Amino acid sequence: MTKHDDLASRLIERRAQLGWSQEQLSKETGVAAAQISRYEARINKPRANVIAKLAKGLLVPFAWLANGDTSEFRIDDAPKGFIDLMLNIPDDIAEDMSRAAATYGISEDEYILKALEESIKEDLMKNKKPT
Repeated sequence: MTKHDDLASRLIERRAQLGWSQEQLSKETGVAAAQISRYEARINKPRANVIAKLAKGLLVPFAWLANGDTSEFRIDDAPKGFIDLMLNIPDDIAEDMSRAAATYGISEDEYILKALEESIKEDLMKNKKPT
């Protein structure tokens, strides 16, 4: 398998993990769905600037999508009902998050999930329309 083939496989794999259609990936990245189809079919090979757009939209490092370099990221099989997600968080927020997680005796992943759930619930309650 060539590196070109590998990029297509990684593109297909990650899009499937997110449960996205080519059209949805197109909306997230600004890359035409027809072009995404050609990349996945190994008809065309994307240029570096397009790989960067795709990687950003798919929430994966450029090096992984372009070359299969897993030093910055690995895709594990997420538990059922979960997706893998990569976030770029400012250092100060990451440090606060680590301290808070340690205070509660939970992992950073658990802390993020709890904080996200609470934030979404609060937002939904605040914006709930009366019935």
